[in-house]
This record gives sequence, structure tokens and C-alpha cells, in this order.
Amino acid sequence: MVEERRSELTVDLPFLVVPKARPRVCGGRAYTPKRTLDCERKIALYYHQAALDYPKTHVDTVRVLLGNGDRRRRDLDNQLKTILDSLNKIAYDDDCQLAHLAIDRVDTRDAFARITLEGTLL
Repeated sequence: MVEERRSELTVDLPFLVVPKARPRVCGGRAYTPKRTLDCERKIALYYHQAALDYPKTHVDTVRVLLGNGDRRRRDLDNQLKTILDSLNKIAYDDDCQLAHLAIDRVDTRDAFARITLEGTLL
């Protein structure tokens, strides 16, 4: 039996992850709100910077640690959705391929997110 070789990449985001907003409809067309889209693009940029020397990997696990920087209530699932959608077609083909998801929130003074992607080396 061939032993699987695993790989792990951590991406640190020094900003608040915006919860995924509902699509807006205008003129019969749906679109993602600008604030959400800007956050997704920023996450993708940080991923690209962190993954420069990251080997080709089939990502199957995503772990997220969030510090929101204040005590305002935010939906963890919507923040996770922003992260997962921002990494579609970049870190993995589609988030439906993920087998394991974990998210934790901690009270912090400064907002941040730490995304850890794990998978099998290709």
C-alpha cells in the first residue's frame, strides 16, 4: 500500500473577514455585494502570496481561526462561506470536494483570520 503524503499551508489574514452577504438583485440580475467581493479578492491575494512555494495538493481539509476584534455578533457560517468562496478555483476546484471543515472564534483586540489548508500531495 502506498502511503499518502500530506501537506499543510497556513494563510494569515490581518483583517476582519466580512460575513458573506446575500446576493442582490437589480434589473433581473443577481450580483455579490461589493464589500463581500472586495473581501474575497483580498483573501485570494493573501492566499497567492502564501502559496508561492506550496506544492500541488488535493485540498480536503480547511480549518479557520477567527478573531473578530470586537464583541459584535457575526455569523460564523457566513464568514466561513466568504473564505471558502474566495478560494474556489484557486486552492481547490470547488468547496464541495472538502471533507473536513473546522472553525473557531476567539475574542481578540485585533481582527484576524488564520486559514489552514491540508491535503494530499499530488
